[in-house]
Amino acid sequence: MKNVFLFLMALCSVASFFACSDDNDGMNPKSLNGIYANASTGNVLDLKYSNSEFFGKTVEFHTADGIKATLKLNGVIPGEMETVLSDVELISDDAGYKFTTKDENDSRTIDFVGGVENGKLVLEVNAKFNNDLIGKWLLNKENSMAMTWMTVDGKSVQLAQIRNVEGKPLGLRLTTKNIVTFALPTLKKLLPKYLKDVTFMEDGNIIATYNASKQGENGAETQDSWKTSNLNQAHYRVKDDVCCVYPNLEMIMHQMETGGTIDVVLLQQLLINGIPCHFELSEGTEATQDALYMYLNEEFFKQLIPFIKLAGTLISEDTLIPVSDSIYISLKEIMTNLPEALEKTESMNVGLNFVVENN
Repeated sequence: MKNVFLFLMALCSVASFFACSDDNDGMNPKSLNGIYANASTGNVLDLKYSNSEFFGKTVEFHTADGIKATLKLNGVIPGEMETVLSDVELISDDAGYKFTTKDENDSRTIDFVGGVENGKLVLEVNAKFNNDLIGKWLLNKENSMAMTWMTVDGKSVQLAQIRNVEGKPLGLRLTTKNIVTFALPTLKKLLPKYLKDVTFMEDGNIIATYNASKQGENGAETQDSWKTSNLNQAHYRVKDDVCCVYPNLEMIMHQMETGGTIDVVLLQQLLINGIPCHFELSEGTEATQDALYMYLNEEFFKQLIPFIKLAGTLISEDTLIPVSDSIYISLKEIMTNLPEALEKTESMNVGLNFVVENN
């Protein structure tokens, strides 16, 4: 009987040894619970989207037993305020836990690979979306822009006085009626000098090729310097035939801190649901390419009114912008008058014309 008792004691000891000898011996899984952020000094988030660093986001991690976990991604997936991953299986290792999971619906499939340890959560996100915009679109150099503007009563609203290069009024006015005649031809010529193409990627990224040349000491622009924007500076999501664009707010914040003063809360409210870009696709023929017209309408511009009023207070009186080769308008004046003009607007759209790149 004594031998049986000793055998049972030994068996229990061995079982106890193996049960308590997990890779993360002594770790309380609940100690890993919390909100992880890029800028945190406590729970640090190392987030990559399409193998590129992604800043300005948070991820909440929660586990009750170290076996399964729930993760809530805040604003990580384009077009989703939050993405909840439930019943994620955890695999213990020396430092903490690893996990791999997938989340999919009718419009996208997303793979997640990550790990969590004391004070740090690592997460790699790879997404694949389905929409009609995927591909590279070249700016139509022959017809880069389009614009319409109609007020409620059909009457014109003054935007600014026409001035010469010295800023003196010429007795003419820029209004909601004649802006298309005055400004659009010049804008059509200028735009191709600064924007070459836009690519809507399968992972939800928007990549643009733009001219990054700067003005020299004499005020003239330096030689063209075409660059491609980085991953995760802007994302998009197509919903109900509207392309919502989501600029990377973290990058915008950084630019504000170094370049000026803007109401950050106001900008957050503006961008939280994305910039709604309406679009029209036209199928090409044997002689023409597929075409894309992407535009903003009056609903979006009216949301900008508080922002325009604020920005107008930051502009100096002598800032002039060209309307054509020899005439200018005061940026201060147009920013002052624009809110009233928008309030009286019935319909408006300002858009860009693209053609598909033929492979």
